[in-house]
Amino acid sequence: MGPSPLPLDIRLCALDMAPVMIRDFNGTVRFWSPALHQLYGFHAEQALGRCSHELLRTTFPSPLADIERELRLRGQWVGELAHHRADGKLIIVASHWSLGRISGAPIVTEINNDITERKWDREEGFRLGNVIECSEDAIVGMTPSGIVTDWSAAAEMIFGYTKTEMIGQSILKIVPEELHDEEASILRRISYGERIRHYETTRHRKDGRTISVALTVSPIGNTAGQIVGVSKIARDITEERVSRERLTELSAELAHLGRLTAMGEVAATLSHELQQPITALTNYSETLAQMLETGRLDRDLARLIVDKMSHQVLRTGQVIRRVRDFVANRGTQRSTEDINGLVREAVELVRMSGGASGVRISLMLDPKAGAIHADRVQIEQVIVNLLRNAMDALDGQSRREIVVTTERNSSQDTVAVHVADTGPGIAPDVVERLFQPFVTSKKAGLGIGLSISRDIARAHSGDIKAATRPGGGAVFSVTLPTVAQVQTAPDLGRGNADSAR
Repeated sequence: MGPSPLPLDIRLCALDMAPVMIRDFNGTVRFWSPALHQLYGFHAEQALGRCSHELLRTTFPSPLADIERELRLRGQWVGELAHHRADGKLIIVASHWSLGRISGAPIVTEINNDITERKWDREEGFRLGNVIECSEDAIVGMTPSGIVTDWSAAAEMIFGYTKTEMIGQSILKIVPEELHDEEASILRRISYGERIRHYETTRHRKDGRTISVALTVSPIGNTAGQIVGVSKIARDITEERVSRERLTELSAELAHLGRLTAMGEVAATLSHELQQPITALTNYSETLAQMLETGRLDRDLARLIVDKMSHQVLRTGQVIRRVRDFVANRGTQRSTEDINGLVREAVELVRMSGGASGVRISLMLDPKAGAIHADRVQIEQVIVNLLRNAMDALDGQSRREIVVTTERNSSQDTVAVHVADTGPGIAPDVVERLFQPFVTSKKAGLGIGLSISRDIARAHSGDIKAATRPGGGAVFSVTLPTVAQVQTAPDLGRGNADSAR
């Protein structure tokens, strides 16, 4: 026997196409509107006579017995239910149950509206809010003009201002006055849809202290693609920066020690390098003295001798200056330097040491190698270290050759200096740890030269790599950014910005 006929008012409700079902108190479906077919995918003939709770595999927010008890007492119940569609998809509905009677029997009118997306959005917003509040980084929301709209708990801790004190205020409240143009530049770039990552700068706390922060700034867009807000994440790196600066100082001191160690070996043969111009000066002065004593002074010859003496004096001064600059312990001093010129000077320094005896050093310099923005002495030290390692590798080798090459990579705006030798290559058990401090394959030595060299290269935004050559020997390559790359980097005043376009 099918379901009993429905009263006229119920049939009129069905005509309204509302998502309505009429069921017995125990859940047996007596009416299934067309709108429910659209919502759940079940046709009326599939639903009529079935228990709706079983058909839809309902998950209740509390025990069904408790819900039915409330329905009897109050005549209605409102809540959220989890249902499964005919295709198995889970949906969330806002459900309204009303208790009525037909011919004295209890009947339930149930209206269900799909709120799945709204529910997920609400829960996602709740989860995101928890993430924001639990983050140790300050998370700040702003309008495109820089007015604060959101201020996380971490922002209160880092900057000292409460949410009440900052919302509605300009972000310039925490920006040092001399960096207001920097903030304007950031907001201007965000308005173009750019994103700025890991930009280091400074900000003011409420207590007046200045702190170092790393910023990541992103645009917030609406569905129409318009920039409607700005998200800013700030990490306090004050202690990290102090530690980094101290490490830089220690690295510089260690690098100075490395130069002293290298020049200790050079000093043994430095006297020989200076002896040549000194001997020449002595000979020229004796010749002039003889000319004066005999009274046979040849003015042209005397002028030539004086010119040669001046040349030898300059040569002596250059040798002394080169060694003095290399050994000097001073702060980092960066300037625009010709990379080929640095290579030539480093080779000359190495040739002054006895270790270069019997070693053929060839230069293959790219005329388009260009210039770098670097500390000249530190980069020379890197090249000297690589050359001295190459010479050490040639001990006992029948073929003792080193080739120094410069190579420009125009697409990446970098230049590489390759130092290749004809030694035995790099031992497999050493290659993975080659740049770690105190790792060496030499019989003598601390094993800090390559570690220092890598630190110097990375401090110049470069790096060093090593490889065994297919034909035998090893090649060490130091890669550095050219002046072109430095000049085209995003200019945001101080610090370093990475723009995602």
